[in-house]
Amino acid sequence: MTLKTLFEAKSVAIIGASEKEGSVGRIVTANMLKAKFQGKIYPINPKYSHILGVKAYPSILEVSDRVDLVVITTPAKTIPAILLECAKKKIPTVIIISAGFKEVGEEGRLLEEKVLSICKEHGMRVLGPNCLGCMNPRIGLNASFAAGCGLEGKIAFLSQSGALCTAFLDWSLEKKLGMSAFVSLGSMSDIEWSDLLEYLEKDPHTEGIFMYVETISQAERFKEVAARVAKTKPIFVIKGGKTEASAKAAASHTGSLTGNDDLFSYAMKQLGICRINTIEQFFNIALFMAKEPNLKGRNLTIITNAGGPGVLSVDAAVKGGALLSKLSDQTFANLNEILPSCWSHDNPVDVLGDANVERYRKTVDLCLQDKNTDAVFVILTPQDMTDCTEIAKAVVESHNSHKKPLFVSWMGAQSVAIAKKIFNESKAIFFEYPDEAAETFGILSSHLEKLKMQRETQIEPSLMKEKKKNRFVHQSSTKILSETASKEWVFSEGFSVVRNFIAKTKEEAANLAEKIGFPVVIKLHSQTITHKSDVGGVKLNLKDPAMVKKAFEEIYNSLKNLGKEEAFEGVAVQKMILDKGVEVILGSKVDPQWGAVVLFGAGGEFVEVYSDRSLGLAPVSKAYALEMIKETKIYSVLLGARGRKPCDIEALADLLVKFSHFIFDAKEIDECDLNPLIVTSDGSIALDARIVLK
Repeated sequence: MTLKTLFEAKSVAIIGASEKEGSVGRIVTANMLKAKFQGKIYPINPKYSHILGVKAYPSILEVSDRVDLVVITTPAKTIPAILLECAKKKIPTVIIISAGFKEVGEEGRLLEEKVLSICKEHGMRVLGPNCLGCMNPRIGLNASFAAGCGLEGKIAFLSQSGALCTAFLDWSLEKKLGMSAFVSLGSMSDIEWSDLLEYLEKDPHTEGIFMYVETISQAERFKEVAARVAKTKPIFVIKGGKTEASAKAAASHTGSLTGNDDLFSYAMKQLGICRINTIEQFFNIALFMAKEPNLKGRNLTIITNAGGPGVLSVDAAVKGGALLSKLSDQTFANLNEILPSCWSHDNPVDVLGDANVERYRKTVDLCLQDKNTDAVFVILTPQDMTDCTEIAKAVVESHNSHKKPLFVSWMGAQSVAIAKKIFNESKAIFFEYPDEAAETFGILSSHLEKLKMQRETQIEPSLMKEKKKNRFVHQSSTKILSETASKEWVFSEGFSVVRNFIAKTKEEAANLAEKIGFPVVIKLHSQTITHKSDVGGVKLNLKDPAMVKKAFEEIYNSLKNLGKEEAFEGVAVQKMILDKGVEVILGSKVDPQWGAVVLFGAGGEFVEVYSDRSLGLAPVSKAYALEMIKETKIYSVLLGARGRKPCDIEALADLLVKFSHFIFDAKEIDECDLNPLIVTSDGSIALDARIVLK
């Protein structure tokens, strides 16, 4: 159901509206009036005939007109009865601001379930409960108990934290940052991220979306919706509640390499969402997007009257992802005419410490006109001869006559206070610190450029829906499959793997080795021990029957000495691969939130020690598979480091895509490793496989 009646309501009823000073009902009613809501307001409270000068009604059923949106501020226990009245009135959307639900324990959880059941039965959508409310400044809708209403603008702010909502709102008013939507999600019992993203995707007034996230509900739907929306409207996320990887030992290597917070970062990257790590950066990027939504590129020109801040800004800009503009010959010639001969003759453009108003004005004009410049960053440090305020006015005037983005950092406190106010009132973007400003530009510009390239080259979606096939289903009474059973499964799916042949005695092992052809490898065959090398269960490069028999005995004796001889079920004999190639790992694990996750990285015995890996949500696209490979350190080895023949990266990416689809479709599998997977210039082959069932 559309959320049009939430964001574009033409009539709003406030149940629990009140004249009582400090009550939530009074604050919500007053906020709606102060915001000059363009529709009709219906305060609901049987105790009053009028509330804040507006006619009040004893019940929602007493309102004869159609009501699009109901805001409930009464105690939690009263809400089921209120919702039944709303159902009779055919109310489409409800905001439950009241607390006292699942956040207070079992009784509250049951009450929330009852509330949600009523709403689902009658087709009502619910924002909350336990939320701040929402705003659409464009129509004067402030259905919240926040202090004030946001300004009209082009970015949407969505948050699971009411406290962050109020902080963002207060900050936005000082910075003159406008918003198209402002939503506190609260408990997310019904309306959640995907609902809001789908509405904002089609909203012509929204050009960027900012989200404070603690949990992602309905992850499968979110993956589909967010990946689609991010292609047309940039999404920025900051996440609370970072957690360490589980300390529980994992049966597969992959299980020990996929931390929850890392996985969230990779998921956002794959979906085309920019994850921000600090509140400061989050606010700064929102400010930049709000004032300069049409940033065209990463090429930055820096103007400064002090060398140190300029150098620090270059470092921060490059760290964020920006590029320094290569000023045109004409721009250099023009700068030579207006600047002292000892100016920097480079980018950053150092106008020197004695720069006056006209020197700044002319330099800013020339840099904004430069064909190789996408944005200009102006830094000022207050020298004794510097007129901070007048230079600020001149910079704003220059910016107003050009279309390119401009942002500034006037360093200091009292001496730049008036200048700061001038910038906040203008289209220029003011930052307290130059390095913070430069890094913000880098993060934003590089993300926007990446999205633009993806649209222009029509890169396939990261998450592809594939028609389900009739799949091989492995029957097993154990959770952890033996290496042999695991290999047979992946072999049946078309993966190249060194196959195992089981021997119960040393004579059988020697006979099998002669049939396979020397040299061979023998490994412990066991249903209960998965990491065989840890117990001396792997013997390599065996060149004759005698060596095979001896190795068989050594493996058995090793387990006997450890008191684990009952785990010995014979050995697996396999061909020894002499072409060492590059050892990598393809792995997977089912995450409880995101579903099947695939892993690529450096493989071999010390895979956890090196921890060189990248992650993706299955199934991955070819484009994202290539990104995963290129992100790892082992990538440089795959390209042919130290005289090696370069491996076929395209073929390896195809294999990763194929593996991700296998894992996505094989719903029985919880974890799977192909490790090591030997990659050469001619192809790849898995030496080992491990599968853990759900």
